[in-house]
Amino acid sequence: MAKKPTYGMFLSLIGGIIMLIAGILAAMGSAFAFFGFLGLLVRGVIGIIMGILIILVGYLGYAGKGKMLGIIVLIFAIINLIAGADFYIIGSILAIIGGILIYIGM
Repeated sequence: MAKKPTYGMFLSLIGGIIMLIAGILAAMGSAFAFFGFLGLLVRGVIGIIMGILIILVGYLGYAGKGKMLGIIVLIFAIINLIAGADFYIIGSILAIIGGILIYIGM
């Protein structure tokens, strides 16, 4: 029986939760911003979507669906890092490390 990538799933979930919380706060904060309303709202929505996707894919990676899900976590985390660079750095770094660990099976 193959070993499940527990550490990778844990780091991906923590990174996804941080991204989700930061996205919600950014979307809520856009309602109070006078300038840059649309940019902040778009970053918040991207953070929410990517946070949810990373949480789901990280869990599926734990369920043993293969190395491809580790690569998908990496892609989502890098997209989120580029799209909302100043909000999601810690969550993206944790998700990138989690995706690598899912890929190698740890």
